[in-house]
Formats: sequence, structure tokens, C-alpha cells
Amino acid sequence: MYLRFVCGYPHPHRNAEHGIWRAASLIDWNNQPTWLRREYGVAMSAYDDLHVPSCVSYGRGTRDGRHSMCWLRPERRDRIERFRHLAWVITGMGVTISEVRCRDPGHIIYRDQDQIVAVPKGGIPRAFPRPKTLRKRPQ
Repeated sequence: MYLRFVCGYPHPHRNAEHGIWRAASLIDWNNQPTWLRREYGVAMSAYDDLHVPSCVSYGRGTRDGRHSMCWLRPERRDRIERFRHLAWVITGMGVTISEVRCRDPGHIIYRDQDQIVAVPKGGIPRAFPRPKTLRKRPQ
């Protein structure tokens, strides 16, 4: 099963949550203890070798890329464990990160040794409940 790490922030083009990278913009950096900021830096340095596919790069991304999701390949257990550590650090900083698993993430538009990028073809598993729309009651 493919794996994603997500935060509760809604994806702009899909009925899903944003991935772990978006969580950094949600952290209140001014109220974090020094040791946790240091741990975040250490955790992030483990991703210096992770390739960002051009199809999802901001500014250069393709239409399919903007509507796609990045998933970790299940055989990369070392990479998954590093993501779990980063998720733990970010959650400690006040932004909850959760794992989502999917057997068929959709049409794969990119693949490398660590990850795939897929355009979902149906429902995407969610980690956080969708906000309920408030409706007026009939008078």
C-alpha cells in the first residue's frame, strides 16, 4: 500500500488533505522551544536527497501535477520511518500529521525509487473528517 503523510489543511484541487510539506506553513514558529526547532532541522536534513518531481513543482507544474498527490512507495521503509519522525516533530509543534494508506492511488504520472505521483481517479482516503457545512433550518 502506498502511504502519504497529511495535515488537516484542505488540498486546493482535490477533496483531500494537503501533504506534510504544507504543514510547515501552519507552524507557529515564534512559540516553539529551541530543542524542537533543532529537531525539526535535523528531521528535514534527511530529505536533502528527496527529488521534487517537476510535474508538481510550484510554477513549473503541469495541470495533472497540480491535481495529483505524492505517495511513498511501500518498499521504502527507511524513507517511511524518516517521514514518521518528521510527522512526530511537526505534531509536537502543534500541527497534527497523520498517515493515509491507499492500494490504488490513481493514474501514476511520475515514479522514482522513493515515491510516485498519481492523479486520483476516485475517492481519496482521508485522515481528518471533512468540515460540516452549516445549513439553516427551515422556519
